[in-house]
Amino acid sequence: ITFSTSKTLNFSVGSLLMIGGVAGYSVYVSKATGQLMGVPYFVPALVVVVSGLILGLIIYKTSIEPALKRK
Repeated sequence: ITFSTSKTLNFSVGSLLMIGGVAGYSVYVSKATGQLMGVPYFVPALVVVVSGLILGLIIYKTSIEPALKRK
């Protein structure tokens, strides 16, 4: 439906949210013990935003922008 109406590719944001969640969790919880590392809440939130931004830019530059140029 998205391609037929806007002529752009539709990539699920679920994968971006999942990668951001895993990145934030890995900053907030110790991998070895499973205990909280004592990091303030804004640090994992910042990691989630930055990882989503980076992955979004990568997807845009490698998939969406070339598809729009072919139009």
